[in-house]
Amino acid sequence: TNDINNFGNLFVSTVDTLRMTYFLDSLLENAHYVMFVGTAGTGKTALMRNKLMHMDQERFCYATVNLNSFSDANALQTIMEQPLEKKSGVRFGPPGARRLLYFFDDMNMPYVDKYDTQSPIELARQYVDYSGWFDKVKILLKEIIKSQLVACMNPTAGSFN
Repeated sequence: TNDINNFGNLFVSTVDTLRMTYFLDSLLENAHYVMFVGTAGTGKTALMRNKLMHMDQERFCYATVNLNSFSDANALQTIMEQPLEKKSGVRFGPPGARRLLYFFDDMNMPYVDKYDTQSPIELARQYVDYSGWFDKVKILLKEIIKSQLVACMNPTAGSFN
């Protein structure tokens, strides 16, 4: 739940989290992609969730995507399209004038297939490189506007060879 009064959402700041929050604020305000990388228990997800919950709701909205070893590109595309609305032609974006942040948690977890790729990460890469992804039916590039990606991952765990 995203209720800020919930005990599970309690966040206690430290010197390190304040430093990271400073950089996170600056990067998000300038529409840069952000990825926190660190071992388990370093507060990557807690810091990101705290930031997302306390953003100006008039200017920002977010969608959390928890990746796991069963995640695939088709499922990820469906999840990423849910908060979008059609703007014009092949342009899609968040409702109103807000900026959408996709939060990918555990980006290290998708299964490595026989081609040595992780299909959800390839879809995310296509989104970053081309500002969108292909429609699965019309085979046209859907342009995703006013959105950006933030992520967390543990480089020592997950689906690696």
